[in-house]
Amino acid sequence: MKILRASITGLIVLFVVAAVATATMTIKQNMTDLAINDSINPVLRNVKYKEPAKMEIEEDLFQDSLIEIAGTSTNGLFGELKKQFPGYEVALRKNLKNSELIDAIYTALSQDMPVLCLIFSGDETEDTPPWGSRLVIVAEMDIFGDKIAVSDPYGYASAYGVRDFLRAARFEPYENMDFFAKLKFALEIFTKNTVFIFEKKPG
Repeated sequence: MKILRASITGLIVLFVVAAVATATMTIKQNMTDLAINDSINPVLRNVKYKEPAKMEIEEDLFQDSLIEIAGTSTNGLFGELKKQFPGYEVALRKNLKNSELIDAIYTALSQDMPVLCLIFSGDETEDTPPWGSRLVIVAEMDIFGDKIAVSDPYGYASAYGVRDFLRAARFEPYENMDFFAKLKFALEIFTKNTVFIFEKKPG
């Protein structure tokens, strides 16, 4: 009887600890979501971004390697990108504010540096859309023209309006996110407003 009572008590304690930990992570993620979703109205009027920024992507270099790591977690992607592209320094920036994400991408493209971004991949037309993370190569950013052009590892090109691109980078289309997906974001297995910026190694 004592063993049974101890086992039940242990299970209750474990459940409470798990519930508290989950609640804490959920609160943290909600705070992060609020922090990164800053207004981009000043960005849309900033003359700094008047000229489109564009880079000629070395698609053959990126596509073959990126296909192999599509759908990998944020930190896993960072490690794999460093392995796949030893000739580059790779910087990972995650949970950026909207304005910071735009500036990071625009600055890199203006310096002719490759930029990869992690965005939502799924079907928004369904009530509970299947989802995934999609790693895209940002080819062009035209803020005043309301266009961000991307291509994926498979060579498919698409264009977003600035606000739609940010929604995808924040995974907002996945509104009915299930518990385990929310947990992955809370644990930063996946992250929002995440960008990988490349820079050629000297020499």
